[in-house]
Amino acid sequence: MTTSRTGKTTTRRLAAGRVRGGVRSFTLIEILLVIAVLVMLAGLIWPNVMGRREQARFDHVVLRVSTMMSLARSGAMMSGRTHRCVFDEGGGRMRVEWEPEPFDGAGEFEPVEGSWARLDLAKEGVRCEMVDLSGVFKAIRVRERDVVGEEPPAALLEPVTFRPDGRCDSGVIVLKSKGGREAQMAINGLTGQVRMVESWQGERQE
Repeated sequence: MTTSRTGKTTTRRLAAGRVRGGVRSFTLIEILLVIAVLVMLAGLIWPNVMGRREQARFDHVVLRVSTMMSLARSGAMMSGRTHRCVFDEGGGRMRVEWEPEPFDGAGEFEPVEGSWARLDLAKEGVRCEMVDLSGVFKAIRVRERDVVGEEPPAALLEPVTFRPDGRCDSGVIVLKSKGGREAQMAINGLTGQVRMVESWQGERQE
C-alpha cells in the first residue's frame, strides 16, 4: 500500500492542528480572577498567622516573668536573704534585687547579678500594668480602669518581696501587650507560687 506525499502532508497538518487545538491558554480575566482569589485567601490566613505569633510571644514573656519570680523565691530560701522583683520604667522593665546585709543594711537592696535577673518587657511589646499586693486576689480588668494608654501610677507597681521562708504578700500582677492581650497572674503569699489565672484579648470597654 502506497501513500502519496499529498496524503502524508495532510495527515501531518491534521495532527498538528489537533495538538494545537488541545492546548488552551488562560485569558487575562481568568488570570485576574485567580490572583483575586489568592489575595482573598492571603487576607484570611495572614491575620490568623500573625495573631498566633503575637500570642506565642506574649505567652513567652508571661512565662519568663513567672520564672523570674520563682527563681527569686528560690534565691531567698537558699541564701537566707530577702529577694524582691521590681518593676520600673512605667512597667516596661523587671529586675530581681536582694538584701545582702539584713542586719547592718536592713532595707538596702542591690541588683542580683545574672542575665536571668533582668527582663526588658517593653522590648517585647509588653508592660506591667499593675502589681496589687492587697492580700486578697481581685480579678481586675485593667481596661476597665482609666489607666490604659497612660503610665501606671508608681503605687500600682509594688515590689514583690520574697522572704527567706519563701513567703510573700498575696496579690495579682497584670501584664498587657501593645496588641491588647492581657494576663493576670495570682501570687499565693503562703506558698510564694505564681500562677496564671486569666488571659484574654479585646478592646478596652468603656
